[in-house]
Amino acid sequence: MASGGPRVLVVGGGIAGLGAAQRLCSHPAAPHLRVLEATARAGGRIRSERCFGGVVELGAHWIHGPSQGNPVFQLAAEFGLLGEKELSEENQLEETGGHVALPSKSCTSSGTCVSMELVTEMASLFYGLIDRTREFLNAPETPVASVGEFLKQELSRQVANWTEDEGTKKLKLAILNTFFNIECCVSGTHSMDLVALAPFGEYTVLPGLDCTLAGGYQGLTNRILASLPKDSMVFDKPVKTIHWNGSFQEAAFPGETFPVMVECEDGTRLPAHHVIVTVPLGFLKEHQDTFFKPPLPAQKAEAIKKIGFGTNNKIFLEFEEPFWEPDCQLIQVVWEDTSPLQDTALSLQDTWFKKLIGFLVLPPFESSHVLCGFIAGLESEFMETLSDEEVLLSLTQVLRRVTGNPQLPSAKSVLRSRWHSAPYTQGSYSYVAVGSTGDDLDLLAQPLPADGTGTQLQILFAGEATHRTFYSTTHGALLSGWREADRLIGLWDSQVQQPRPRLPNVTYNQSDTKMFPLLLSRSTVWLMSLPLIINGSLSEETEHLVFLAPHAVSVTRACISSGWWSWRGRNPLFQDLLGLKPHLLVLNKMDLADLTEQQKIVHHLEGKGLENIIFTNCVKDENIKQIIPKVTELIRNSYRYHRAENLEYCIMVVGVPNVGKSSLINSLRRQHLRIGKAARVGGEPGITRAVTSRIQVCERPLMFLLDTPGVLAPRIESVETGLKLALCGTVLDHLVGEETMADYLLYTLNRHGLFGYVQHYGLGSACDNIEWVLKKVAVKLGRTRKVKVLTGTGNVNVIQPDYVMAARDFLRTFRNGLLGQVMLDGDLLPAC
Repeated sequence: MASGGPRVLVVGGGIAGLGAAQRLCSHPAAPHLRVLEATARAGGRIRSERCFGGVVELGAHWIHGPSQGNPVFQLAAEFGLLGEKELSEENQLEETGGHVALPSKSCTSSGTCVSMELVTEMASLFYGLIDRTREFLNAPETPVASVGEFLKQELSRQVANWTEDEGTKKLKLAILNTFFNIECCVSGTHSMDLVALAPFGEYTVLPGLDCTLAGGYQGLTNRILASLPKDSMVFDKPVKTIHWNGSFQEAAFPGETFPVMVECEDGTRLPAHHVIVTVPLGFLKEHQDTFFKPPLPAQKAEAIKKIGFGTNNKIFLEFEEPFWEPDCQLIQVVWEDTSPLQDTALSLQDTWFKKLIGFLVLPPFESSHVLCGFIAGLESEFMETLSDEEVLLSLTQVLRRVTGNPQLPSAKSVLRSRWHSAPYTQGSYSYVAVGSTGDDLDLLAQPLPADGTGTQLQILFAGEATHRTFYSTTHGALLSGWREADRLIGLWDSQVQQPRPRLPNVTYNQSDTKMFPLLLSRSTVWLMSLPLIINGSLSEETEHLVFLAPHAVSVTRACISSGWWSWRGRNPLFQDLLGLKPHLLVLNKMDLADLTEQQKIVHHLEGKGLENIIFTNCVKDENIKQIIPKVTELIRNSYRYHRAENLEYCIMVVGVPNVGKSSLINSLRRQHLRIGKAARVGGEPGITRAVTSRIQVCERPLMFLLDTPGVLAPRIESVETGLKLALCGTVLDHLVGEETMADYLLYTLNRHGLFGYVQHYGLGSACDNIEWVLKKVAVKLGRTRKVKVLTGTGNVNVIQPDYVMAARDFLRTFRNGLLGQVMLDGDLLPAC
C-alpha cells in the first residue's frame, strides 16, 4: 500500500459511485480518491433538467418507498429537499405493494371513457395475480418460467368464466394489456415473458407513497458531490480498460507498485490499489470483453449476460393550455385492439406508440402545462431513432384519438430521454431475467480477485444491478456504493490493527420462519455461542478484537412500533453465555410504551440479574446519550476487559428481529458524530441479514459497533407467546397470518380495556368478534374484492369485504400507537 494511503478510483459518477466516494472520504484513513465520470455531469441515471419553466426528470422520477428504511429518502430529508407532505408519517406508512396508482381518467383509442369501476376491477385482478407471483420465492419449482407466462395462464382461466358480451370482454382484455405495459415500465423490460418467476418476489417493496423532489432529483446527487473534497471528481473521463491483478509502476510514484492500472480513452493511465466499478449493467453487457484485462472470471461474465437490462423512456409534451381536468393526475390510454393473450408481430413504425401506458400530468409550471408519457421495451428503443418532429406528430394523433377531438392543438414542444442510445448507459435498469436468479446479482457484486490470490479487493462492483433485493432503484444503487466502501474500510482497518479471526457470513432467512424450532435455533446457537467462543478459546490478547466484540450491548425486544412490550423473546441462555462480559440492556422505543409501571419493570429485570438498563427512543434520540458513557464505565470497571493501553472499544448489538438494533447505531452516530445513518433499517424483520463490518459511533472515546441479524430463542414456549412475538413483528406477518394476528390483537385490546379501535374505526361499540370488526374496518376503508360464487344456475360475482387488507390496516394502526399502549407481558409484573 502506498505510504500516502490507498489510492482508490471510482468509475462512474452516479449515486452508487458518489455514495461510495462520500463514505470513503469520511473515513479517518482519508484515501487518495478520484471519481472518473465519462460524461460532463454527475448523477448517472438521475438526471434533472430545467425546461418548460420548471424541472423535469429525464431519469429517476420517484423515491420508491420513502420511509425510514430508505437511505435516499433519509438523505433527501437530511438535505431539506422534501416537503411537509413527503415527510409526513402518514405518507411514510402508506402500503402500496409496489403497484402504480390507478389513473384519474382512462380513455380508449376510439375516444370513449372507460368506467373507473371497470378499471378498478381489472387492476384488482392484475395486481392480485402479481402479488401471487411472490408465492414462488424459494419454491422447489414453478409452473412456468416467467412472470408473463404465469399471468397469462391465470388470466386465461379467468377469461373462460367471464359471462359478459364479447365487446366488454375485449375491453377488459385491452385494459389488462395496459397493465401489462405498466408492469413492463416498472420492471424495465420489453415483456414480462422475459422476467423470471421464481425470484420475482425477492424484490423488496418499502412502505411509503412514492414521492418526488420538487427541486429535482439531481439536487440530491449535487449535494453529495458538494460534500466531496475539491477536485476529487473528474468529468469527461471515460475509461477504456481496467488492467488488474498485475504489478504496475508509474513514474509519478517512484518505488511503488500497484495491482490495478486504469487506462482512459484519452490515453491517461491511472494506477490504483482499488477500483470501484459503478457503471450500468447495459454498458458492461456491451463492453465487458474489452473493459477488463485479464477478462472477468467466467461465472461473473456469465452473470452479466444473464441478468436482464431493459429500457424505459419518458416523453414530455408541453401545452399552452391544458385539455385535461384540474384534478387529473394520470391519463391511461387503452388500445381496444390489444390483448395480453394475443401475440402480435406488427411493424414498430406503425405501432410503437401503443406501448405507451398513458400520460402523467406534471404540476403546472410558470407558463406551460406538461404531460409525461412512459414507454418501455423495444418500442421505447425504436422511439429513440425517430426525430422530435416524428414523435410529436405521432403523439398528437394519439391524443386526438383518445380525446375524440380531431382539432386538439398540438403540443408546442417535446423533450424525451434516450437511455438506450446513451453510450455509457445503454438502457435504464436491471431485472432478474428468465435463466437468472438473485445469485447472479450477488455474483456480480463479488469483488476481484475472487480466488483469494493476489492483492485483496482490487476491483469492486456497485450499482443497482448488484443489489439483490433493491435492484432497479436509486436506494439500491446508493446502498451498493456504501456496501463496497464499507468493504474497503473493513480491509484497511484490519491491516492497521492486529490480525483478527474472521466470522462466517451467517444470514437469517426470514422467509423460512415457519419452522420456528429448527431454523431459528440454528441461527441462535451460532450467535449466542459467540461470546462463549471468546470466553473459552481465545487468549487474553484477543479479547478486544473488533469482529468478536467482547463488550456486548444487548438490545432485547422491549417494545414494538405499536408501543407495547414483550420480553419473552429474549433467549434465556444469553445471560449465561455472556459470562462476565460487560453488557447493557437497552429497552427501545420507550415513546410508544406504557411506562406507568417502569419501576416494576426495572425491578423485575433486576431480579433476573440484569442490572444495567436504559430506556431509549431512537426516533427522537431520547436517552441515547446515556449509552456511550454507561458502556465506557462498564468496561473501565471490569478488571478482565479493561486495558489501559486500549484506545478503542468495539460493541456488538444483539437482539431479536425488528427491535431497532440498526436504528440504535444510527441514533448514536447522529448524537456523537453528527453524521447520517450507516446501518440499513426498515419496519420489518430481516433487514439486517449478516454480521456487518464495524461502524464508528463515537470519536471520544473511539467506539465501534457491529450490527447483527435478529434472532429468537431456540424454542417458543407456547402458542400465545408465539402470537405475542408475531405482534412484535419478529417474523413477517403473512407467515403467521394477518387475520390470526388481528384476532389475537382484538382479544388483547379488549382484555386490557383499550377500546381506542372503536373510536378510530367508528364501530359504535367494542366487540370480540374479529370477523365483524374486520368487516367494519374493510367497509370504512373501502377495501373490497370480487369473489366468484358457484350456484346451481351459474357463476355469480359477489363483492365481499377484503378481510386480509382490513387485518393489515388493523395491525399497522396498532403498531403506530394509534390504538393505545399495552405491555403484553404485564402478567409477569404482579410477582415483582
